[in-house]
Order: sequence, then structure tokens, then C-alpha cells
Amino acid sequence: MSESVVVEATLEPVAMTEVDLIRECVSRGIVFSTYESPLEALLDGAWDDFQVVRGLGLCRVLNYVENEPFDEWCDLTKNPDGSYHFKASYYNGCTFWRELVEGELDSMGSEE
Repeated sequence: MSESVVVEATLEPVAMTEVDLIRECVSRGIVFSTYESPLEALLDGAWDDFQVVRGLGLCRVLNYVENEPFDEWCDLTKNPDGSYHFKASYYNGCTFWRELVEGELDSMGSEE
């Protein structure tokens, strides 16, 4: 049976060149040569710190915490510095917070 998970974090879109990705992998001890690309290696080896979010691209995940349940599925706000803060509630094993954030980004885009 899936359990309910509530997470909160800040997404900081980052522009990283292939050299930047390789440096990040090396600094984390990730052997990137066994992957098709340094990006794939970073996402696999540091998935809790980096995610590719549709509509934002590669993002650094900051201040990730698990919280108590709340009434909304996903609350997403854009910060003045261009990062996004979110709080998402989902069932572990059924979805992932990134999918809820992408849905909110889609909604925000259609409102502009």
C-alpha cells in the first residue's frame, strides 16, 4: 500500500554546460563515464539535489523537507530571484513531486 508523502523545497533553475556537469559529478564521486551523458549520471547519482522539470529545465533542489499533510495537492510560487518554492502532497509509489510541480507550471503558463 502506498503512503502519503508531503514534500517542500525550492527549485533553482540552473544552466550548466557539459564541463559544469562533469565537474559536479567528479565533486560528488559519480563515475560519469559509465553513463550516456554527464547529465544522466548527475540525475542518477544526485537525484535528491537535481531534477529536470518540464518547463524549467535542470533545477537544483534546495531545502528539501518532508512535512505534515495539507489540503492541496501542490502549491507552487515563483520567487523574486527566479526560483520556485513548492509544497506537494502525493502517494509514494503512484507519482512523484516533479509531476505535480510540472502540472502547476502548466497551469501557471496558461494563466499568463
